[in-house]
Amino acid sequence: MESAEKALIASVFTHPNKSDSQEILLELSPDCFQGIGEGNLWTAMRELVLAGNPINETTIRQSLGTLGHLGPEGIYWPTYKDMLEQASEPIEELANEIRDNWLRRSLGALIDSRRFELSDMSLSAD
Repeated sequence: MESAEKALIASVFTHPNKSDSQEILLELSPDCFQGIGEGNLWTAMRELVLAGNPINETTIRQSLGTLGHLGPEGIYWPTYKDMLEQASEPIEELANEIRDNWLRRSLGALIDSRRFELSDMSLSAD
């Protein structure tokens, strides 16, 4: 899963059609990302698009710093930069995979939260 997240981030970053990649950035919530670093990077890129700023290494690093995700003296930047430099893949397929996995995790969490209620015989059938 995390490999799909990293591939999507790299693909959006390097995608030649910026309007398509920006559309995906606005469609997918950072909550869809299971990896913390991936979610932070997605948030930074999404904030740049919403503010009308370009997405490049400089602006991403500034956005991550503003959001407080770079750590002391920017120690986490190499990890984020590695995510930007992976081979690019078709963004729509990757976005769909991430959406599907998020939906599975969300439904699993909902079922787990209701498991007690479903198994408690003292509750009414309503």
